Amino acid sequence: MVNRKQNGLEAFVDLIALAPWWAGVSLAVVSYFVLGSFAHVAPAAVKSMDEMPTLMAISYLKGLAHLGQFLVPVLCLIAAILSAIARKSR
Repeated sequence: MVNRKQNGLEAFVDLIALAPWWAGVSLAVVSYFVLGSFAHVAPAAVKSMDEMPTLMAISYLKGLAHLGQFLVPVLCLIAAILSAIARKSR
């Protein structure tokens, strides 16, 4: 077996694929709603310039949550499919 470096996405999919297929599907649904609830929070109004770094950090995290809302469930569903295929072949 050849040892090769995995990136973070491959490692995430491999980790989820170790679980039963229904766990991957459940994690996809939960991650969609959790990340979506964080991504769609209304932005806060800046009252002073001292609050600007905090607002920028929150905006950055909301952007990542918005991306993750769609990326993480797709990766979980891919892992669920791989898990189902692996369990069927055993």
